[in-house]
Amino acid sequence: MNERHVQAFTHALYTLAANPEYIHPLRDEVHRVVEERGWTRDSIADLREVDSFLKESMRISSSSRACLPLFSHLREPIWSGLASLFQ
Repeated sequence: MNERHVQAFTHALYTLAANPEYIHPLRDEVHRVVEERGWTRDSIADLREVDSFLKESMRISSSSRACLPLFSHLREPIWSGLASLFQ
């Protein structure tokens, strides 16, 4: 990850902390997809609510606007190191 990825993801976490009502729906989606497909790059494409949340978070953050398309080019799934957040 480069600095722009970290900045975009940090802003998304701040957005989530400021809007805790999104935690349970996002976590439920992650649990459902992981149960059905596991932690794979392909399963990340099924995280539509998470994707929408990240895009909206980046839309309201002028400092991280062009970063989201780069997430799809990571060698490891972005969520692989964050599983503990959704337990």
